[in-house]
Amino acid sequence: MGGGGQAPALSLLNGAADPQILPVVGVAAFAGGLLRRWMGERLGINNGLAQLFAAALLAGVVGGVATRFHVALDSGLVMMGPLLVLVPGPALMGATFDLAGLRLLIGLARLTYGLLSIVALSAGVLIGAGLADGVAPDPNAPPSDLSWWQDMACAAMASAAYGVFFSIPYRMLALPVIVGALAHGLRWFCLTELHLANASAAGIGCLLVGVVVEPIARRWRLPFAAVGFAAVVAQVPGSFLFRMAAGLVELQRAGAGAPLRLLAGIGADGGTALLTLVAMALGLVIPKSIWMRLDSRRCRAAEHERF
Repeated sequence: MGGGGQAPALSLLNGAADPQILPVVGVAAFAGGLLRRWMGERLGINNGLAQLFAAALLAGVVGGVATRFHVALDSGLVMMGPLLVLVPGPALMGATFDLAGLRLLIGLARLTYGLLSIVALSAGVLIGAGLADGVAPDPNAPPSDLSWWQDMACAAMASAAYGVFFSIPYRMLALPVIVGALAHGLRWFCLTELHLANASAAGIGCLLVGVVVEPIARRWRLPFAAVGFAAVVAQVPGSFLFRMAAGLVELQRAGAGAPLRLLAGIGADGGTALLTLVAMALGLVIPKSIWMRLDSRRCRAAEHERF
């Protein structure tokens, strides 16, 4: 049930300013985890997409109820916070790895699963919001205004909870927590001080993760994918994907008279999410590729010396 601890941290990183949001988000994420486990163990529904849809439906209902009873003012983050844990970042980033390596079939399979997961989450939260309150998540969510140390602390919490969420052994948690906090601090510096775009800042943060984690993972014989994804989970652009989905709903309601601002927002959110995922994948894969090439050269040199 690591999502119960990860969801509030991710909500803070994605602009949550009202402290009343955090316990509601944590409870909703915990309840969603219980619901998905109950569906799998008691009902025998092991379809991952169905479980994601059910958890998103519950998050939408909780957000609508919280808004109706004035428990939280920002219904969008109440609804999206529990779902940020469930965004299939590893599947989407793994798809970019496979497509870059020309492993097309498995890359397309992972990409399809990731996109279907986003559709299931978006449909669930929008239907749940409609059932409870009729208010969809706001596509114009405010950016995060955390200080650097708050940003790093939230990223460390998210990385630790991700490790618990995906059953990473506890002996491996220290590395992604520390490196993930440093990488998110570097991303914060790139965004606030250098005024870089979100994709560029996330790519630089992931590059730091790749440079640090790859040699340590090789030395300690740790799985690079598990440790690397745990370190960068806080940088996955889940909020942009959900904002794009909310914007598409608003576009459907507006019809032909949709304002250009709404169309521009949808395109900007979708483009930011895509570019961020690509930049994150490149940041992780470039150091790994360099180390693999160095290892192959060492092997060839050793073979020449032997003969």
